[in-house]
Amino acid sequence: MYVISIKDVNNILEKYELGNRGKAVAIEILQYYQVDEKICIVILIETILHVRYVMKLLSDKWICVEEEEKRSEFSEILRVDGLPVPQKYKMKNRFIGCFRFSDVEFRVTIEDYFGEDLKTISFGNIKTLGRLLADMHTISINHECHLQKGATYCALFSGRVDIDRIWGANKNILLEANLYKKVKAVHEMSISKIKNMWTDLPVYAVHGDLGLLSNVTIYNNRYGIIDFNLSGDEVLLNDMLVTWYSSVYSFDIALILSLKERTENRKVFFSSYLNNRNLNAKEREYLYDMACIINGVYFNRFVALLASKGLKKSVKKMVPHITANYYCLDSNVDIQSELQKETNELY
Repeated sequence: MYVISIKDVNNILEKYELGNRGKAVAIEILQYYQVDEKICIVILIETILHVRYVMKLLSDKWICVEEEEKRSEFSEILRVDGLPVPQKYKMKNRFIGCFRFSDVEFRVTIEDYFGEDLKTISFGNIKTLGRLLADMHTISINHECHLQKGATYCALFSGRVDIDRIWGANKNILLEANLYKKVKAVHEMSISKIKNMWTDLPVYAVHGDLGLLSNVTIYNNRYGIIDFNLSGDEVLLNDMLVTWYSSVYSFDIALILSLKERTENRKVFFSSYLNNRNLNAKEREYLYDMACIINGVYFNRFVALLASKGLKKSVKKMVPHITANYYCLDSNVDIQSELQKETNELY
């Protein structure tokens, strides 16, 4: 593990254009993870003048510097246009600095501290997320913001969303239920349909990793959006839908939202987004069908996730509902109840 001292932090801070905001007097490691030669360190810094910054250090093998520079520029365009995102600071007219510790070269960014991810789900939080996402998309359109293709876009067109990839070694569950061919056919037809839709729809730079409890913060009673490391070009309408359905079909959120709450919250999120961004004619035409497909894809992925966790009873209850979810906006399965019953039995 690489140890970063206050002295190291101050040596970096003095290279950045921060103004006279004092030296660091306290630091806290918010994240540290390492995979082989890839290292990521995120540090919270407090200066003697009580100003807080976040310093991110990524080993040279972790990022493409030029693309990361473009993501920082995108973040700054959003901030200048009024979206609540942390200001990123420059060193010699670049957002990405280069510093060496021991035998590793790190790429460094510094930005204002904006708090931690939201911990609770409420109508207020959901409504705010819908508005912030709509505002981000509008700014991206107005400024013609583009980056390299995002993760969702690449996954769809590279074949990484086929049914065998989703289920992996657990596809035998579908085979044993005599549903593999049916699920595969509905899924493939839906993916083909959505590919055709995407060719007609606007594609611009987006955050790429927002969710109900992901990268949306509240600090000093102000909402904010952080972490643009996965930003890329996506179909805007799809980005809105993935933001919602990837959230509600995550394990932690599925445990806390009842069937009724999922439906009510979805309506709040959709309304907030649609009230704050005017869809074009094709987006309005495709909205319902695309939402149903994304609902089906993420419900399918969620059931496969439960299978990988060994939650056999819940999977058995949900597998017969997979294909129906490609044709509706909200699953009619009481996911919370099923999970709570099985997890209580197991733990």
